[in-house]
Parts: sequence; C-alpha cells; structure tokens
Amino acid sequence: MKDFGEVFKVIRKSKGIKIIDIADEQISKSQISRFERGESTITLFKLTHMLDKICVTVEEFMYIVRNYKLDNFREQLITIRKYYMDNDIDSLKRLFHFESLDKKSILKRLRAYSIKSILYNITKSQVYKLNQTECDEISNYLFQIDNWGFFEIALLGNTLRNLPIELSFLLTKEILSKKNIYVNIPENKKNIIQLSINTLIICIEKQRYNDSHYLKHAISTLLAHDNFFYEKLVFNYAVALLDISENNLSDKKNIEDTLLSMKIVDHNLHTIYKQHFDNFINNIKS
Repeated sequence: MKDFGEVFKVIRKSKGIKIIDIADEQISKSQISRFERGESTITLFKLTHMLDKICVTVEEFMYIVRNYKLDNFREQLITIRKYYMDNDIDSLKRLFHFESLDKKSILKRLRAYSIKSILYNITKSQVYKLNQTECDEISNYLFQIDNWGFFEIALLGNTLRNLPIELSFLLTKEILSKKNIYVNIPENKKNIIQLSINTLIICIEKQRYNDSHYLKHAISTLLAHDNFFYEKLVFNYAVALLDISENNLSDKKNIEDTLLSMKIVDHNLHTIYKQHFDNFINNIKS
C-alpha cells in the first residue's frame, strides 16, 4: 500500500494543481506540504476536503493507494461470484473452510456464514444450512448497526434464502427505512434494490402478499428516478410473478414479455428467471 501523502501529491501534480490552490481556512499550505512529504498525518475530514478540491473521490483515491486493486472484501466477493457462476463447489468449500478457521472474529464468522449460505443455495445440502445460532448472530449484528455499509448489505443479500422468511423481510425493511443514507451512493443503492427485489420474490414464493406489496411500493419508489436497467427488468418480473400468484395463473402475458426482454438483453439473465418461473409454476400446480 502506497503512502497517502505521496499518492495525493502525484494526483495533484498530474492535474496541474498547485498546493496554494488547495490551501484554505480548513488546511494550510504547510500542512499539505508536510503531508505530501510523509512528515505528518491529517484527519479524514481534511483528506476528504482536499480530495474534493482536486475532484477525486475517496474510493478512487483508495484504489490508487492499494496499487489499483480493490479492497480484500470486494476482491473476495468477485471470487465468490465467479465460483458461483462456474458452479465450482470445491473452491467455495475451501474458501468456507478458510473463513471458518478464525472463530474469534465476528466479521470472519459472518463472512463464513455468507459462503455457507451460497453453498446451501447451490447444493441444497443440510450441512450448509444456517443453524439457529448462526441466524441469530447475523440478525443481532445487523440490527445493532445504525449505518449499513457494503459489507452489511452483501451479508444480508448472500444469506437471504437461508434465513427464516420473517427475519429476511424484517431485515430488508430495516435497510429500506434507512435508504436516505444511501440514496446518493449509487453502488450501495443498487445493491439495496437488488436485495429488496430478491426478498420480494421470496415473499411471493411464500405467499406473503402484504409483505410483497410493501416491498413492491418501496422498490418502485427507489427505481423511479434511476436508470438501473437490469434491476428494472427483474423488478418487472417480480411484479408480474406477484400478479400471477395472486390471480391464480390467470394471465402470463406480462411475465412472458418480461422474460422475452431478458432474453434480448442478457441470455444468462433470461435462463435464470425462466428456470425460476418454471419451478414456481410447477410448485403451484403440485
């Protein structure tokens, strides 16, 4: 990891910005000079203030500091997603074993529960089903966090189908009640929308229609002024699924149109939700 001051200096000079252009009543010219030379540190407030002056986000700055690599957790999520898409169960098992080694760390345990839940979703093996203690630990952790971040949203997203439906809904409702905290963070907002749509689909499967309509309204509000194209497609699928479930398969046109749109834009997306719809219909008929 590179030195913060050194990275800031490189970025500043590459933009042709002088120290005098950044200095103000919040931070002096001498403070900036000492920071860039590695002779002193500065507060996070002053660093973000300086980054604003050179039009660089904190995320962009940290990406450069880490030698153009993502943080470890995001790197792990990318790896997990690849294993999942490749159906590489052995690699997921090894990763689960590694994360399970450190039982003293709450965050390590929660990361292990995420991977365990993904293994359960793939294998349906009871070995990977979360037990009551693990579900309680996840819910206790999430309910005590005032400001959910990327980690907390990912944790709930990965464990949704392994938690009791009542708990999944309550936790999703909890994050939706705090949506104003994330409304201006596009990545987190998108992840919350995806999580909420997945909870909506689970509620429809369980015929929890009051909860489904609550989520439908909340997601519709979140999507109203954004161009999250894929999320809107999946949301349209969920809404059509709700109509079919409530009306006893009376009209499949909306869902067939949505599946056709998915097929046009992303074959994998179409395959996933076409299979889900077929399974949903078969479960209803049985």
